[in-house]
Amino acid sequence: MAALEGKLEKEREARVALEARVSELAKAEDVKSAQLVRTVAELDEAREKQARLEKRVEELATRVAGDGEPEWFRHNASTVALAQAAGRKPDKSFADAANRRKPAARAPAEAPIKDSERG
Repeated sequence: MAALEGKLEKEREARVALEARVSELAKAEDVKSAQLVRTVAELDEAREKQARLEKRVEELATRVAGDGEPEWFRHNASTVALAQAAGRKPDKSFADAANRRKPAARAPAEAPIKDSERG
C-alpha cells in the first residue's frame, strides 16, 4: 500500500510539473501572439503611412509639374518629392529639373504708365 501511495505521489508531482510547464508554454504563446499582433499593427501603420506618402508625392508631382510638362519632368518631380517626404536630399539633377519652371508662353505685359509720364 505504501508503495502505491509513493507511486501515486510521484505521479501527482509529475502532473503538477506538467501543468506548470503547460502554463509556462501558454504564457509564452500568449507573449508571442501579442508580439505578432503588435508587429501586424506596426506593418499596417507602415503601409498606411507609405500610401499617404505616395499620395502626397503624386499631389506634389502634379503641382510641381503642372499640365503640359514632359513625362521625365513629372518623374523627376515625384522623385524629389518622395526624397523630401522621406527626409533625404534628392539627387541634384532631379532637384534642378524639378525646380526649373516652364518659361512663360506669352509676351510680357507692357509696363504701366507712371504718373510722372502723364502730362
